Formats: sequence, structure tokens, C-alpha cells
Amino acid sequence: MTIDSATSARTLRLQVENVIEETSDAVTLVLSTPDTDRPAPFDYRPGQFLTLEIPHEEDRSVARCYSLSSSPDCDDRPAISVKRTPGGYASNWLCDNAAVGLTLSALRPAGSFVPSRWDKPLVLVAAGSGITPVLSTLKTALAVHHERAC
Repeated sequence: MTIDSATSARTLRLQVENVIEETSDAVTLVLSTPDTDRPAPFDYRPGQFLTLEIPHEEDRSVARCYSLSSSPDCDDRPAISVKRTPGGYASNWLCDNAAVGLTLSALRPAGSFVPSRWDKPLVLVAAGSGITPVLSTLKTALAVHHERAC
């Protein structure tokens, strides 16, 4: 993914504000948007994902999607959680190189894996990396329906 004039309106600069080591092979990256001159710099819905541009020495960069693990209703900043994938370039690069102050390019949040209604009971089932968008949805459901959940 290279940024050109056609995609620049759909892109964000994201800065890593915090790196949380969740396990020996997973990190959560808390993000901010240093582009304060843009209107509505980071609106997202639970269950959506970001497509990040990851630096790569041979291909200039590679694009990879990571689900937002934060909730827009109870987390101060957006966050993604990344687990190492054996042989995976981007997940290993992020786990090894993400540090406070790192700036990445990303497409605006996307994806339709979001609840269509919040007024009915939810059944959430997830495994593996599928748990990340479910965490975002669960946090939001609890925040929307229970005042002290977050």
C-alpha cells in the first residue's frame, strides 16, 4: 500500500502512544492521530479494523489488517492487539519494532463485523485472532447497557 493522491483522503497517520505487552508473543498498540487538522480524525465502530502500512525493505511496504481491540465508548484511544504469527512478516515486525512515537500510515477504519442492533441480547463466539473484534464489541455492549462496565 503506497499512499497516492487517490488514497490520501482515506488515510491516517497513527502514532503509537503506548505498547502493552499482553503475553510473550502479543502486544496492544494504543494509538493517537497526530493529524489534528483533519475533521473527525478517528471515528470507528466496534468490530472494525485498520489496514496498516508496514515498512518492508524489499517491497517498500506491505499492507496488513488488524482489528481494533478498543471500544469507542469506553477507551480513551483506539488500540489494536497484535499476536505474532510464525513466519508472518507484519505481526513479527510490529511486535519487534513498535515503540512509543512510531508513526504508521493506515486506511480509515473499515469493516461490517459490527452489531446491527444493541437492544437485543448478543451471543459472541470467538477463537484465535477472531477474539480481537469480539473484545471491542463486548466492551461496547457492556458500556452501552451497564454504566460501570468499563
